[in-house]
Amino acid sequence: MTNQVTQTARRSVALSLAVAAVLTGAAGCNSSAGLPAQNGSPCSIAADCVSNSCRGGTCADPASCAAVLAADSTAKDGSYKIDPDGPGGAASITVWCDMTTNGGGWTALPLAFADASLWSITQTGGGCASVPKVDKAGSLLTFQATTAMGWAYTSIKFVPPIPVTEVFLANLTHATATACNNMDLLYTVTPASTGDTTAESWYFADEDPMTPLAYALAAGCDSPGYAAAGTTPPECQMMQSDTPVQISRRIKLPSKASHFNMVAVEGCQSIICDVPTAQAERFYINHPSKAGGLWKDGILVR
Repeated sequence: MTNQVTQTARRSVALSLAVAAVLTGAAGCNSSAGLPAQNGSPCSIAADCVSNSCRGGTCADPASCAAVLAADSTAKDGSYKIDPDGPGGAASITVWCDMTTNGGGWTALPLAFADASLWSITQTGGGCASVPKVDKAGSLLTFQATTAMGWAYTSIKFVPPIPVTEVFLANLTHATATACNNMDLLYTVTPASTGDTTAESWYFADEDPMTPLAYALAAGCDSPGYAAAGTTPPECQMMQSDTPVQISRRIKLPSKASHFNMVAVEGCQSIICDVPTAQAERFYINHPSKAGGLWKDGILVR
């Protein structure tokens, strides 16, 4: 009985809204049908659509959690379907939207790194870093496996095109060392610009992984994994420990990026100290999803 009453009430509200839209002249192209239209239907205003999102004249899911909040300032924290590349592109995905932290509109990225529809992980440079080991449960591991010249760049790019102006690392579980060697993270310049082939970096880029937009530790060396600071240029020397820690910080990009792209840089001339595993320092994320299979924290963007 409760479901029948609820459905009747919803039909009544939808009909009232449609009538009101016609009387005020605000009706879109589907309002005459009396109900909002499903995705893929033509539209002229957001109210024409069940998704409350009209994109290029077609009903579709919103592009991001920021788009959800822009369309409805009363939107609450919760799971939402979003369609970053719009009608006719890839299928929509379900994500957690944080609508309260620091103004809201944060899209929590699903950290299923082994899903090629979500993540593109590529490597360039010195070739000393291991091929990333990934899964669909929030784990990514790459480490310096050989000694070579130069630097190895691992680009961890989210495939759906969600524009990014700010990154929120929210209790991200990670490690930047082994028990015998650690990353020395430069956070104002790239290691290549200094010629230091034993230094590392962790930053965010756009399409070109060689061009940093902002550094993960630019606000200072206050990660729980921090051990000491170098000064010329500034660097965060991480603890020699293989125990993951959690980091929380917001990083503003100086310009809008078309995608989320996180880059880990390995200096290829560090000593391979852990001979049995052939590892020097490592870049490791191990951040499982929450109940229901959604990531509610870890890496969020808006």
